[in-house]
Amino acid sequence: MKLRVCVCLVLVAALLAGAMAVAAAFQGFSADIVTAHGKQTMQGKIFVAGDKMRFETAGVVSITRMDKKVVWMLMPTEKMYMEQPIRLENVVPSSEPMAGEVERTLLGTETVNGQTANKYRITVQTDSRRHSFLQWLAADSALPLRTAAEDGSWWQEFRNIQVGVPDASLFEVPNGYKKFAMGGM
Repeated sequence: MKLRVCVCLVLVAALLAGAMAVAAAFQGFSADIVTAHGKQTMQGKIFVAGDKMRFETAGVVSITRMDKKVVWMLMPTEKMYMEQPIRLENVVPSSEPMAGEVERTLLGTETVNGQTANKYRITVQTDSRRHSFLQWLAADSALPLRTAAEDGSWWQEFRNIQVGVPDASLFEVPNGYKKFAMGGM
């Protein structure tokens, strides 16, 4: 279970900014999401409203609340949750320039899941290190359809995007859940 929670925390960090950019443009959305890291691929569902995000996959639900600077990891079968602070340095930049972005280069256009997308190389500076990644933004809306490491070691895609504000209850810890702490995290 600890490995499952750790993997989900890493995926949440990678999803956060791209999802928030979509929400900012449309007030909210839901979508299927596919994320891969190395040879592990995870599929799930994402719901975003403003600065709140819910990610559901593999029996774990994460709720990110930027307003509270917290991520709640829910284990529905156990009716338990864990609370972790958001580490903003792990958030992948979105379609909007954010702190640390030093370069954005248009590489051309490609088709992503049937949609025309502008492909960019984005370079960010965190502390004394520079990192680059690729991002494909929908040509008609600037939605981040795909984000990936330049070396292909990880990527994520939004599919079947539905624009609209999800129900507010999706972004709260359900009644009856017990909080627990896990050492070393």
